[in-house]
Amino acid sequence: MAGMVLLGVPTGGIGAIASWIYAAYGMAESPLALNNRESRLQSLMNEFQTLGNLLTPNENEEEG
Repeated sequence: MAGMVLLGVPTGGIGAIASWIYAAYGMAESPLALNNRESRLQSLMNEFQTLGNLLTPNENEEEG
């Protein structure tokens, strides 16, 4: 609201409209960003699991 007042009064309403557009963009982009973060986290978890398996000694290697 403060952004709308501060931007809207000096610019004759254009700043308020820009503020609304920016807020709408943020609301539309938020779920997409969350999905991207979730998929990246899942990918990193899989990579760390693979790395952990490589660093853990195998039972066959211990015997040989």
